[in-house]
Amino acid sequence: MSVLKDFLARHRPEYEEVTAWSGGQFPLRVVSYFCAEVPPMEFISSIRAIVIKDGQVLVLRDTDETHLVPGGRREPGETPAETLRREILEETGWLTDHYALLGFWHFHHLKPRPPDFPYLYPDFLNLIYTTTPIKQIPEAKLNDSHELGNEFMVIEEARKIKFAQPSQLLFLDAALARRTSAE
Repeated sequence: MSVLKDFLARHRPEYEEVTAWSGGQFPLRVVSYFCAEVPPMEFISSIRAIVIKDGQVLVLRDTDETHLVPGGRREPGETPAETLRREILEETGWLTDHYALLGFWHFHHLKPRPPDFPYLYPDFLNLIYTTTPIKQIPEAKLNDSHELGNEFMVIEEARKIKFAQPSQLLFLDAALARRTSAE
């Protein structure tokens, strides 16, 4: 744990919020950090991204919420880019490229570890990137009961959505700023 503590001490927290997963069963403190340094891989459970195309952002609906950060769990041996490419394709049907790290979310469980809990505990990280869609491959999207749909939405309309994690909008702003400075 001291490896994570040392890493976090080198970076400035930008925003802190409390959220809950699985219908409130897993309350979590979430702290957002902006940085270009990849955290220790052993604490990274998921890789996610803000996907922007032609002044629009990809918005996803699932059974729990609407969100801006497609992505998911890292498979053993995958690089962050491999995880992002696979997860975004599976969740949305979009092939993506040009990944730029924006920062990460540091999650901390607020309840004792449940018995037989198979995931990192009490702390874990989600890397947040920005990426560009390059091709839609609808047949690549997994048909599961969790992901209900996705669409590109004008950024100002997406800002009006009430997200379970308001920090998603901070990462949207960071993605837009990064694109502006790269142009």
